[in-house]
Amino acid sequence: GFRYEQLIEEATAKSAGELSEAHKHYPAMLSEMREHYEQQLAQLEAKHEARLTEINRQRDSGVSEAQAENEQELETNETERQEAWQQLFERWVTDYDNIRAELRDLRSECSRLFPDFAHTDYQQWTKPTEVPSAIAFGETVIDLAHVKNGLSQDERLTPPQTRLEAPALMTLDEHPTMLITATGEGREHGVELLRAMMLRFLTAMPPGKVRFTIFDPIGLGDNFQSFMHLADSDDQLISGQIWSEPRDIDEQLARLTTIWRPFSKSICVVNTKRSTSITPKRAKSPSLSKFW
Repeated sequence: GFRYEQLIEEATAKSAGELSEAHKHYPAMLSEMREHYEQQLAQLEAKHEARLTEINRQRDSGVSEAQAENEQELETNETERQEAWQQLFERWVTDYDNIRAELRDLRSECSRLFPDFAHTDYQQWTKPTEVPSAIAFGETVIDLAHVKNGLSQDERLTPPQTRLEAPALMTLDEHPTMLITATGEGREHGVELLRAMMLRFLTAMPPGKVRFTIFDPIGLGDNFQSFMHLADSDDQLISGQIWSEPRDIDEQLARLTTIWRPFSKSICVVNTKRSTSITPKRAKSPSLSKFW
């Protein structure tokens, strides 16, 4: 028992000595380790801050460059858009003005070729010496709202005038035919139009260029009775008389067919020599001039 107690005392004394020795060195070691840790942490934080600053600088530089490029591209696109718009606007206005000018010239030429005898002195009227390329029989209005793509959806392209006046013409070289279909009250207006067209032919053509063959099976000649006075000068101007009987009409149609058969594939008229015309012109055909 004595030996056991002695060993315990020795171990306790040794442990106390070692603990005392540890208490002497631990605070210094702990302070050194804390100082080393704080130095390492400060270096890492400084390196992190420098890296973060560099990353932010690169980001800000990239953003600035991207913004500058985007603004430059937007400015270029806007400039190109404005230039394209201006070209479109100028082309639109120019084409519109050209159309108005052409219609104005067309009306002026029609006024010269087809004067209004209600306001024209017959003594001062210049008699025609050339065959016109078309015959005017009225006026019409071209409403751009009814023309495909005639009006733009952009109000800035809306022209000052959307309804354009134009003469109504029957061309003699491209389509020398007029067919009027009317019933009821419209029939009288159709007859009036035919009479007006006949007067246009008489006043717009040089002497000797017009002959009429008149069929009036319903009116029995009453609709065109006033034109019978042409026979006082030459009965061939109205082909002798106004035809109303079916047999006579068939004979006259056969006669006309015989006259026109050689020219059925190539119908032309004598062109005018003026630079201003109401339709495009074709080559002169003297062999047909005697029939107008």
